[in-house]
Amino acid sequence: MRTIDPRNIEVPEPAVIEALRKMSGRESLRQSLESHELGRRLVESGVRGDHADWSDDEVQIEIIRRMHGDAVAALAVRHRDA
Repeated sequence: MRTIDPRNIEVPEPAVIEALRKMSGRESLRQSLESHELGRRLVESGVRGDHADWSDDEVQIEIIRRMHGDAVAALAVRHRDA
């Protein structure tokens, strides 16, 4: 398991914290899902830029590895190959 480096953790501004607290559960979930999707698209763009010759399947596995780690990517490969 990787150790989290505290130098890589950003603390949100108080105004951001307050805005998040005012959101309903539905709004908060929607915001989280949109942020995750944006991150996934950015990772995908980087993977496709670095590996233009890879298949869509290879790209998707690499996205999973970068976003969720080696163990989850290994599970995705096993599921794909089953």
